[in-house]
Amino acid sequence: APASVVATEVPEEAEVVPVGVLYHGFRSFPGYPRVVDLVNDPNQCSSSVVNDTGTKDLKVGMEGVLFDGTDGLDYNPGVECTWQLTTFSFMRLNLYAGNFFDLETSPGCSGDRIEITLGADLELWGRFCGKYAPGQVITSVPKVQVVTIKFITDENYERPGFTMRYVVADSRSVQPPGLPKEKGA
Repeated sequence: APASVVATEVPEEAEVVPVGVLYHGFRSFPGYPRVVDLVNDPNQCSSSVVNDTGTKDLKVGMEGVLFDGTDGLDYNPGVECTWQLTTFSFMRLNLYAGNFFDLETSPGCSGDRIEITLGADLELWGRFCGKYAPGQVITSVPKVQVVTIKFITDENYERPGFTMRYVVADSRSVQPPGLPKEKGA
């Protein structure tokens, strides 16, 4: 015959739980309730450092890939990852969507976004969010020496994230096709 189960109040102090007794809460157990951080991607880009590994003293023709974390996992909430790309001479930096680019869409890219700033004073070049097709040009930044790229997420929605390819071009080169006409061009 099955054993009977008796529901009782949670004890005030931790004690041995008798067999056949169910507790309806955890308020008196040491360590409960506890906050558990839900993590989509355990290998998320770091919010604590500016990543400039391999992106210092870039030269015309150099290429690289920036990415937010693990392919196939949604990015985490509350992230602010930073990459800095520098060169000693002026360059044009072309940015393209890699294998995927899928961030939360929001008005003015005020939610999850890629934010690009220029120079030491971090002048805002643009914010980018939503979806881009693989290989689609995201932006082209002319005549710069320092470009800072931030990946910023809020606490609302998470998406697959991004891979983004950068190509360093001569500062006098024209922007790639598919972008609005540059001022003064």
